[in-house]
Amino acid sequence: MRFGMLEMWVIQQFWKSCPKESRYAGYLEILMIKRFKVAMTHIGGLPPRYANGVKTRLKSQNAQLFVCGHSHICRVEFDREINCLYMNPGAVGQHGFHQMRTLLLFELDAGKITNLRVVELGKRGKITAG
Repeated sequence: MRFGMLEMWVIQQFWKSCPKESRYAGYLEILMIKRFKVAMTHIGGLPPRYANGVKTRLKSQNAQLFVCGHSHICRVEFDREINCLYMNPGAVGQHGFHQMRTLLLFELDAGKITNLRVVELGKRGKITAG
């Protein structure tokens, strides 16, 4: 699979449109997508040791899915304590300490997550010809 310039542009535009406070620990963007309450932030920590304030907000908002980044480590885990699925898609960039560039693909349908899969985009630092 090739990660093209259009996809990179879309990701960059989304990032630029996010409030600056979303780039710091503790801030959560809450979205309702297909009857699913989704919380997103950049720096979120990981279960059970979330970044400051994140766990409290996830509980109070009754989030069913929590998506965060920052660590560059692809990980999916269900946190039974707060009844929420944690997802970190890893990293798609060419720079960083990660070895493999990854992202997560999944579908939300009727309040359920289906077809969850990890997509490997190739090794960090190597650009593949299309």
